Amino acid sequence: MRLLLASILLVLCDPALSGHGTLSAFTDPDVLVDPGRTPDQGDYDLDRSEEQARLDAAADPYIRYGVAYAICREKLAEVIAMADSGKPLAAQTALDEYARNLDQAWRAVVGIKRKSAPDIAGHFVNTLLEHRYIASLYFSSMPSATAKMLERLAALATDYHAKALPLTPYTFAESIRLKEHEVLWSWEAARRAVRGQ
Repeated sequence: MRLLLASILLVLCDPALSGHGTLSAFTDPDVLVDPGRTPDQGDYDLDRSEEQARLDAAADPYIRYGVAYAICREKLAEVIAMADSGKPLAAQTALDEYARNLDQAWRAVVGIKRKSAPDIAGHFVNTLLEHRYIASLYFSSMPSATAKMLERLAALATDYHAKALPLTPYTFAESIRLKEHEVLWSWEAARRAVRGQ
């Protein structure tokens, strides 16, 4: 029995298999949405204005978090699309928008006064882990001029993760331990792949 458990743990913890094989702590990662308008398009400012209007209309922090969360998903897709296209300026613009909306989501989390506030903080932390994980999966295939944008995105998500984790339910930190390790392993594997190119 101990040998079986050890074998299972070895497979789960193997950087070569984690996130890239059949087993993953991310059973349902926050898949990329369509980026919609991107910073390399002329009407991108209209997109930003519409997003800000949606945020401004959400006075309740609980609702505001949902809006900011949806916008962050779109900005993640924009960063990846622009980085993959080898457009560093557009990727930086998308990253700036991701950072701005991530801060909006964080401020909303802090402002929620409902009983569900710790659970919303947990959702935020889990989302940040998923964004870091997704960025790691795309990192090694990016042009060298824009791959650093994904590292910056992951660093931003890591900073907010550290801020939000103390607001989560008591048992939450332990429940995401495997995901945290998998994110680290996935980034390590991605960087090794880049070094080997």
